[in-house]
Amino acid sequence: MMSFVDLNQMVLALIFMDILIVIIFAVFLWKSKNLNIQDALQKKMDVFEALLADAENMSIHLKKNLEETYSVIKRLDDKLDSRVKQLKELSDSADRKILSMTDACAQSSAPELSQEQKILQMANEGLDFEEIAGRLSIPRGTVKMVMELKKAAKK
Repeated sequence: MMSFVDLNQMVLALIFMDILIVIIFAVFLWKSKNLNIQDALQKKMDVFEALLADAENMSIHLKKNLEETYSVIKRLDDKLDSRVKQLKELSDSADRKILSMTDACAQSSAPELSQEQKILQMANEGLDFEEIAGRLSIPRGTVKMVMELKKAAKK
């Protein structure tokens, strides 16, 4: 399969060939008017027509190659997006499992703490009100009240 750079170079070469053919054709027309050589002109026109037909065939082939390349790149991009999505889902699932296992280990290894002690321990670990409330399944106001009472008791 050809690379995209090679295809661009082929397109530029085809354009250059077409321009060169038109220039040569114009020069031959101008010369033929001056020399009035119909047969020679007809032969040269036949050659140019063959060159133009070849250039057209090459451009059709190039277009087909470009379409195939685009199709392959599109399929690869779609597969890559799918794989990235799968990896993200697996990573999220693994994170949830690790977190639940860590919580289970912490709960089973620690002696039974009161709700107030659990709140204070989580706060000391740097968790915020919402996260503590979510983990303990209690209202945020309760967590906030325990924290404020503890601060007031320290003063």
